Amino acid sequence: MFEASEVRTVLVGEEALDYTLRRTGRRRTIGIIVEPDRRVMVLSPQRADIEGVERILRRRVSWIRRQRRELEALPPLLPPRQWVNATLGGSTG
Repeated sequence: MFEASEVRTVLVGEEALDYTLRRTGRRRTIGIIVEPDRRVMVLSPQRADIEGVERILRRRVSWIRRQRRELEALPPLLPPRQWVNATLGGSTG
């Protein structure tokens, strides 16, 4: 299945909202995801027009802001675990 992504910006009042638009042939509706790092991802059908996508983003900007605030209130994400090869040398006691 073909997927295309592009980074875009929409003006909402005085604020510029950056988002990644991912088009896919499987979607039938437009979905908005706020990632843990507060990036906005928009999933849309391939045939959806940009004006329609941005109209929905403008309508949902208060929800996006609320999601970002909630994510900021969470503790920071833990860094991925790093596995270390630890060989024991010498005595263990």
